[in-house]
Amino acid sequence: MKILPTLTFLVLLFCLPTLSAQNLMYTGEGDTTFVFGDKVNVRQQPRTDAQVAFQLVAGDAVIILEEKEVRSTLNKIDLPWYKVKTYSGQTGYIWGGLLSLWGMQEDGDVKFVAGAVQSDGLKPDQDGVPTYTIEVRAVRNGAVLNKISTTIQNQGLVRRVPIEIGARGLQGYRALLCFDIGVDACGYPQHEWFILWDGQKLVPLPLTTSMADGGVIYHSESYIFPEGPDQSTAGHYGDPTRIYFSIEHGEEEELDGDNGWNSSSWKRVRPMRWDGKQFIKPKNMDEPKN
Repeated sequence: MKILPTLTFLVLLFCLPTLSAQNLMYTGEGDTTFVFGDKVNVRQQPRTDAQVAFQLVAGDAVIILEEKEVRSTLNKIDLPWYKVKTYSGQTGYIWGGLLSLWGMQEDGDVKFVAGAVQSDGLKPDQDGVPTYTIEVRAVRNGAVLNKISTTIQNQGLVRRVPIEIGARGLQGYRALLCFDIGVDACGYPQHEWFILWDGQKLVPLPLTTSMADGGVIYHSESYIFPEGPDQSTAGHYGDPTRIYFSIEHGEEEELDGDNGWNSSSWKRVRPMRWDGKQFIKPKNMDEPKN
């Protein structure tokens, strides 16, 4: 099938080889991450009934030494145990759900941790797509300053995105956090969850969804901030208090009777609305009328 010429590069970018679906992707062996749980028992063996070696609190840093084959399930979240080491040299075992999905994400003495706190229990290799509640916490000296959550159907991986100090030039915010969630394969949705930090509280933006399907359809949702994170992603360079929401959509359909192809594409960009507590997606973002 033909691919829309203007969308060829973007479709190829999204249609990477299929990865084996996992329920979640945590930091790997050799990485350093923070503790997500409030008060975490680090055990002498990788099981819930093993003797407690010592305790850690939210925001404490650990080095992941080994991912164990042993797994446990809590709130219908099935994850492995990890052998970890603290900066002081203590070692022990922590269940994956008590470690942050992110690696080292921090702003001064405030550390940001994230984890899945609940699931509906469906497995990616079954008919249903699992639904997770993901929570993000801002922590200082082991105390949770603020937390937010979102619920998402996710059949893929959770990737770490480096924290962006300066929040892409958005006035009133110190940092921008992001989750990249989904499967790098054609026909699967890809989600981004942006979270703003103003120094006291976390302000989430609505999830965005993008998908490409082998030259048949392409759909991309994104936010445009006052400044771009790099040269490939420009900002709007206008009002420093404003975020824009963008949708790009393209389709290609084969005509009857071997009469070629009908290609169509459209784009809409509108400003987000601030209601005093959160940014709201603009209305009327469907396909423009002729």
